[in-house]
Amino acid sequence: MINTHASPSESRTPDFSASVSPIARLFLVCAAVMSLYAVVVLWHFAGYGFDFTDEAFYLFWIADPNAYRINIPVSFFGFVYRPFYILFDGDTAALRRLNIALIFGLAWALCFVVLNRFWLAGNKDNLLGFVFSAAIASSSLAYFSIGLVTPSYNALAFQSLMLTFIGLILARPDTSIGSLFGWALISLGGSLTFLAKPSSAALLALAVPIYLATSRKFNLLLILAAGSASGLTLLMFALWTDGSVTAFAERISESISLLHVLGSGQEFSKIIRLDQISLNLYGKIIWGVMLVAAIVGGVVYTRYPQYVFALNTSLCIFLIAALASVAWRNFPPIPYRGVALLAVPIACTIFSALLLRGSFFQRERPYLPLALLFLAAPHILAFGSNGNYWENGSAAALFWILSGIALLTPVVQNKITAQNFVPLALAIQLLSVGFVGLSIHVPYRQEPPLVDYSAAWNIRGKGQVKLSQHSINYLAEVHRVIGEVGLPPHRNMIDLTGRSPGVLYDIGARSLGQPWLVGDYPGSNELAVATLQLESCDVLTSAWLLVEPHGLRRLEHDTVLRSFNAALETDYESAGFFETASWAGGIRETFRQYLFRPIRDPQVARTACEQRRQFEQTSQQHGKLQ
Repeated sequence: MINTHASPSESRTPDFSASVSPIARLFLVCAAVMSLYAVVVLWHFAGYGFDFTDEAFYLFWIADPNAYRINIPVSFFGFVYRPFYILFDGDTAALRRLNIALIFGLAWALCFVVLNRFWLAGNKDNLLGFVFSAAIASSSLAYFSIGLVTPSYNALAFQSLMLTFIGLILARPDTSIGSLFGWALISLGGSLTFLAKPSSAALLALAVPIYLATSRKFNLLLILAAGSASGLTLLMFALWTDGSVTAFAERISESISLLHVLGSGQEFSKIIRLDQISLNLYGKIIWGVMLVAAIVGGVVYTRYPQYVFALNTSLCIFLIAALASVAWRNFPPIPYRGVALLAVPIACTIFSALLLRGSFFQRERPYLPLALLFLAAPHILAFGSNGNYWENGSAAALFWILSGIALLTPVVQNKITAQNFVPLALAIQLLSVGFVGLSIHVPYRQEPPLVDYSAAWNIRGKGQVKLSQHSINYLAEVHRVIGEVGLPPHRNMIDLTGRSPGVLYDIGARSLGQPWLVGDYPGSNELAVATLQLESCDVLTSAWLLVEPHGLRRLEHDTVLRSFNAALETDYESAGFFETASWAGGIRETFRQYLFRPIRDPQVARTACEQRRQFEQTSQQHGKLQ
């Protein structure tokens, strides 16, 4: 058992397990079993589907993180997951399952540490803590509701934050073994958060000292030691990847500059903002039910305690029946997102205030710093993204749940026995399995649902997944064409479709410039030109092209090719064409894509490219002089 003794400011509670009746234990076991079943279902469907845009982008970075000088968005997650890519021999399904295991495993550990800190103090029944934690940890499945299961920078950031928070709970202002282990986790988690999302790491660097100070764990020496260890880790990483700190800093600076060129909404001037909470009908219903339940529950517990057992038992039976129905119907999709779970800490605050009344504002609240940290954590994760922070952060709805758990601490300590919170665990469980249904029935930028996929395909020849028949036909035609024209493996290619990195990844080609030359942004063409200029003229002029003339996200091939003195009409010839799959890249319509090969004499092409670059350098120098 992990040593989680409280700091002096954290009051201890009675034995939680002593108050749990056999029937409540049974209900908890049902909740935990359902958690594991949901994970197993998600694990199974990790072998289904393939997104040709974002997912292929992630896989390109993981397969060869050293291949690119510019990191857009700014992240180094590929280096972290690369050893697992090698271990699994590039098996896409295995990488997805690793991601599921890491997220749920860390969530389970974090939930156990939180419960053991505030609810299970003095508890001698470790099994109860593990079972309750498993039920609560199911809320981490909200991360997969969007349908992207492959490891990514967001996944690494989520995992790193959980690791950091485990360390923050275990850490104390002393040098005991358990405390030092906590400080080590803080250091490691901070380093990994930076490698995942430097923007999130910046907010975390502000939040951690505030939490340590307000929770009376502040120890300047230990903070400096943890910070130094984290800095040393990043220093070693910089030397390993770029050879020097200066080169590493230049990589980050250049990446940020080109991110501004892209105009994707991730510029510094746009990431500091306050977004609105947006709820659909289902989300509003969930909020309403939770808030009403908190008020009604508070009234019943204070005025009619004789009905508590019957009410809880009825709720548990109803929720377990609902869970069984959801599982039996193969997790039907309910279109709500994780932001609906923000109602949990609000409801828990109302419930605690009703039960404790005036004393709610008078008693010592050592749990409050952690509750506030968890409340802010989804925004820490989302900070720097171009989407709504509430919606993007809801992928980490687990933190909102844990904020609610922390806010219920005074109630557990003084008013209500443990078994009365079993319905809460089951309710969270019921909401959480809905996220599994969304990932299965509404896969990200793919033809729904995954359950209808039956044809198998070896992505990049390194691991079998089941795809829609449209995707199978698309990839089979691509392979037929490249086989006929003799496109060699590991060939350099320029993807001008703006949405097909998955095609290049599957055929084993190297995408020049970026893993994904993304289209449909204001600066997409400018970014493509800038990143391709980092490639040598020999590489550029010998590369094949993938073009989608009428595509919705296409790049302007004239603009891009002109940057190295080439033209599609005179310097390339069509080697074949194929029709895209319906729903490929989230676009339902099909479009024709063309494969072009270079036909210019290599020496002539290289000379033309070098002349263009010399002209641009001269123009830039004249501009600076003026």
